Amino acid sequence: MNSTYSTMEAPALKAAAAKKAPQVLQLTLAEQEQLQYVATVLAARYIHAEVPAFVHRARILAGELPPRLLSYLHNFKYDEDNYGVCLIKGYPIDDVAIGPTPAQLNNQIYSLNAVREEMLLVLFNSVLGDLMSWSTQREGRLINDILPIKGHEQEQLSTASNSTLEWHIEEAFHPCRADNLSLLCLRNHDLIATTFSSMATIELPDNVKRELFLPKYIFEADKNFNSPAFRLQDPAPVLFGDYAAPYLRIDPAFMHPIAGDQPAAEALALLIDLLNSQLEEVVLEAGDYCFIDNYRVVHGRKPFTARYDGQDRWLKRVLVTRDLRKSRTIRKNAASRVLLTN
Repeated sequence: MNSTYSTMEAPALKAAAAKKAPQVLQLTLAEQEQLQYVATVLAARYIHAEVPAFVHRARILAGELPPRLLSYLHNFKYDEDNYGVCLIKGYPIDDVAIGPTPAQLNNQIYSLNAVREEMLLVLFNSVLGDLMSWSTQREGRLINDILPIKGHEQEQLSTASNSTLEWHIEEAFHPCRADNLSLLCLRNHDLIATTFSSMATIELPDNVKRELFLPKYIFEADKNFNSPAFRLQDPAPVLFGDYAAPYLRIDPAFMHPIAGDQPAAEALALLIDLLNSQLEEVVLEAGDYCFIDNYRVVHGRKPFTARYDGQDRWLKRVLVTRDLRKSRTIRKNAASRVLLTN
């Protein structure tokens, strides 16, 4: 890894916050074996990780996880005096068994090559909240593949490669955006870094903070959202919540201050500079599960040259909300996890 980490025993999450770094829990051999057993049993019972019955019962089934992991994730959810990123490392991945990195996204087929790893991804995240997805993003799939696709090299999308994926808050434009997002690394032979910057690492001058709390910024949707309704929103603040420890919504590539508002523009520019100055690079390895607080941490990716030979970087991603009810008006029914965006 390119960052400084602290490997810890749960529930000791607070120590690493002072070091301004993501936190790491390294699985013991016994925990690896327990997770493999749980995942194998669930894969046989539910077939794939997006079966509604499995997703519905995931929080109950998570009781079969090692207690140390449950405590670690529970504390990450409720303690905000930490960096806002934590990792679980050491789950064994069979690079041959998972098959080649797909060349395209096929949202109609549920691949079973990494079904056990996906089962654990759902279980882990059920401790943090409820899985959610967007109807116009990967056709509403709860688990998304993150991999390079030919023709997307220069886009500001997770399927790009040659261009830097600029750091951002996920779906910053939407009031029902996820509280957390999580990544599972299946393959990263080229050691491509994911980037993070946390509100826990910066201090804003009071006059700048006051400006950023005002509704002076326009947020627009990226190309995953095809509805004209998301092309222009009412002005909104960048910072919100507790003034002493604010939450953050920011996506520099898809936002701008109100035209002609120089104080708003200068405040945003300073915030961007501060976040850039504290950018961390983390190289996810096969078997890593990474959990990100989408209210306090921005994330991105360093550029790379895609191989297109079946051995490219391959991640899985899920989005998590703590309050599924707040999106009820844009879901087909109360049980649905898919937020309608068209």
